[in-house]
Amino acid sequence: MKNRNFNTYLATAVVALIVMMGAFSMNSCKKSTSDAMPAVTSFRVTEKDSAITAGSFGQTIAIMGLDMQDVQEVWFNDLKAALNPNFVTSSNIICAIPNTLPGEITNKVKLVTKSGLVYSTDFKVILPPPVLLGLYNEMAAPGTVTKVLGNALYFIKEVKFGNLAATIREATANAITVTVPAGAAAGALITVTGEGGTVVSKFKYKDQGMWLFDFDQNTTGWGSLYCWGGMKYRSDSESLSNQYGYIEGTDLPPSSWNNDWVASTCWFDWGYSNIDFTKKVLKFEVNAKVPWVWSDAIGSADHAELLITINGGKTYSFRPQESLAYRNTGFSTNGWMTVTVPMSAFGIGVASINDFQLVFKTNKQVYSKFQTYIDNFRICTPLP
Repeated sequence: MKNRNFNTYLATAVVALIVMMGAFSMNSCKKSTSDAMPAVTSFRVTEKDSAITAGSFGQTIAIMGLDMQDVQEVWFNDLKAALNPNFVTSSNIICAIPNTLPGEITNKVKLVTKSGLVYSTDFKVILPPPVLLGLYNEMAAPGTVTKVLGNALYFIKEVKFGNLAATIREATANAITVTVPAGAAAGALITVTGEGGTVVSKFKYKDQGMWLFDFDQNTTGWGSLYCWGGMKYRSDSESLSNQYGYIEGTDLPPSSWNNDWVASTCWFDWGYSNIDFTKKVLKFEVNAKVPWVWSDAIGSADHAELLITINGGKTYSFRPQESLAYRNTGFSTNGWMTVTVPMSAFGIGVASINDFQLVFKTNKQVYSKFQTYIDNFRICTPLP
C-alpha cells in the first residue's frame, strides 16, 4: 500500500517537474528571441497620464508600445535622443526630446533595434517661437539691407514690415538678413513667421519716438535749439538721412572740457514734461568704421567714450569696447547700427527733458586713426 502511494506521489512529482521544465524552456526561448519589431501605441507626458502627439525641446516623454525591449536608438526628426537602457522596457521608453535644432524636420519618431530594425511613426517636435530683439539698423531705408535680430529664428518663412513682405537674404538662429521692402513706413511693426510660430515685434521700424537730437539743423548760438562745440557734421553717401555728426582723423583733441568734441542742445523746451521714463529707451545710430580698441593697460574710465547727458547731470557712458564681445576685436559696425539704452541707465524716472548733451572724450587712449559717425537721438516706448 505504501509502495503504491509512493509510486503515485513519484509519478505526480515527475509530471509536475516536466511541466515546470517545459515552462522554463518556453520562457527561455521567449527571452532569447531578440529584435522583435517594436510598435508604438501612444506617447505620454511622464509627469501626468495624458496622451500627446507633439512635444517641446527638452521635454521628457514616455513612448508607449509593444516589443520595445530591443530598441537601442530613438530619433526625433534627424536628431538622436540620449537613451538610458534602464528606462527601456517591453512596453515603454522614457527619454527627453533633444534640446537642439534639427537639420531637417520630418515630424517623425524613429526607433532602431540592435539588429537594425526600424520603426517610424508621426510625432511633431514643437520648436520655440521666434524672439525678436531689434533691427540692426532701425533707420535703414527701403531697398537697403538690415538684419532682424533675435533668438530661436528657426526655419523662417516670412518677414514683414507692416503688411509688406521683405526679401529674406540669409537666416541664422540669431539674425535674419533682409532687404527692407519698398514703401515700408516709419512706425511699422515687424512680423516674423517661422516653424515655431508667428510673432510681432515690440519695437518699430524707424521709430520717431520723442525726437531729441540730430544734425539736420544749422549750428546756432548758446541757448538755442542746436548749438555745437567741436563736433562736426556733414551729408554724403554715408548719410542715413540729411546730415550726421562725425569724429574722425588722426589728431584727436586732448581730454579737457574746451577741447573735447561736443554737441549740445543747450537748454530748451521740447514739450516733454512730467513723463514717466522708467520703461522707455534711448535710441541712436552709430557707424564705427575704425574699431574702438580696448587696452588692459588703462582703466575703463580712461578709454575713449561718448558721454550722453540728459538734464545736465544724468549721464550714460557709451563705451562699447569694454564689453567682452569686443575686448579682442575692438568695437566696429557693419554700416549704421542702432544702439538701445534703457532710460533706467540714466536714473531718470518721472521728469521733464530740457537739456541734452553729447561729449566725445579720448581720455588717455591714443589712436593713430579714428572714424565714427552718430545720428538720430530719440526716446522710444517699446510695446508691452
